[in-house]
Amino acid sequence: ILKKSYKVSFVSSIYELARVVETSSNTGVNKAQLVSTHDGRVIVPVYDWCTFLGQYFKKITNIKKYHHFRFSKDEPSVVYCREYLTSPEQACVLLKDGAVIPPVSVLPQKINPEGLSDERRNYLHREIRQFCKPGTEDLVAPVP
Repeated sequence: ILKKSYKVSFVSSIYELARVVETSSNTGVNKAQLVSTHDGRVIVPVYDWCTFLGQYFKKITNIKKYHHFRFSKDEPSVVYCREYLTSPEQACVLLKDGAVIPPVSVLPQKINPEGLSDERRNYLHREIRQFCKPGTEDLVAPVP
């Protein structure tokens, strides 16, 4: 449904894209959620989960080759992996130290977006601005 609406819409900004998403369904099932604004204001924060969880958990070697995973409440630090449904299970212990688990009430550090490089801003202004709808030029391709 969204693809059909997007195809017939002239979208020049993230706000217009959000409107297309919101109006693409008669029943209102499609919802747009902006994660940041054109001026860099963060709406949905991003956290450094890799560094935070890396303190407590091991990586599963060759995880991309596995297609089936099973967890058990009886063994919370173990994941059982299979390449295929008929393959034998392999148990992988995830915790580096079974006695140390991540604190539940602590979040990782926030990652602040860097924004566009000068080169990218110049490109948008030089090459893309001319194709923007009137009134959206400064949102999409402002003067660097």
